[in-house]
Amino acid sequence: MYLASDPARLALKIGLSFLAAILSFWLIENPARVFLNRRKSMPLAYAAMVCAIALCVPLGVAIRKANYINAETSDVIKGGLVFNSNSKKASVILMGDSNGAMYGKVMKEICANLGYKLSVISVAAGDPLPTSNNVSSGRLWLESLDVVRKEKPDYLVLACSWEGKLQGDKERLALAVNTLKPLVGRLVILNQPPILPENANRASIREGARPPFYEDAEIRRLRMESNAYLKSFNSGNCSVVDIASHFQTTNGEVLFLDQQGRQLYQDSGHLSGYGADFIRSDLRQAISLKEKNGGQQ
Repeated sequence: MYLASDPARLALKIGLSFLAAILSFWLIENPARVFLNRRKSMPLAYAAMVCAIALCVPLGVAIRKANYINAETSDVIKGGLVFNSNSKKASVILMGDSNGAMYGKVMKEICANLGYKLSVISVAAGDPLPTSNNVSSGRLWLESLDVVRKEKPDYLVLACSWEGKLQGDKERLALAVNTLKPLVGRLVILNQPPILPENANRASIREGARPPFYEDAEIRRLRMESNAYLKSFNSGNCSVVDIASHFQTTNGEVLFLDQQGRQLYQDSGHLSGYGADFIRSDLRQAISLKEKNGGQQ
């Protein structure tokens, strides 16, 4: 309810705080005090605390891994994070930086539904592209290329922060595409969604900022230049999927919420789980076998 008025939010916070305090006092604090005042109960109480910690820590790690599927460089060396490894139907590799990782969960679900094998080699804050001279290419590009060569996937989905990755050296992508295309059934490139302005966050909203939000003019120009450049690769067994148009209206407004009022962005440059789910049908279509000979989605 961060879009509600300040008085409404304050009243709700205070009301819920009092309700939680009353319930916890009668249902937890008082019974616990009576129980723990018995000396023979203390070992059981400490044992329960240790068990709770032992359960909650791995559970928290597991929940994070289930909701944010991002590989580390050490994972890429081993072939990436692999799901549905026994599938013989088709194979998919998700490659990129954090803009690739933000699609990890929904891609995992799509591939599970289609019965495809998925290997995630997208690494947040990584650079998965070669240098234009291909001499001093980084470790992530070399390790990712090795995975692709070994797997020879039916689909390779490539997503990056193109506005940053291609600035000053667009030929990096051309070299990557020309290297990857012969190794895959279809190369699927996802263009870059709009980037939110600095005031499009919860802290600013609490101080009065409200949608509509508009992308910074210079950032928008650079992003649109990069996305326009991506279109030049839309031929043969390479498809470019237009993600950006789903999150920006014709007048330039960046869509901040879906129809249920849920936030589509995790931060200024990354979609939330709801945002990634927003374009689920496009992602599914891009890796459907019947679309192998199609063009831009």
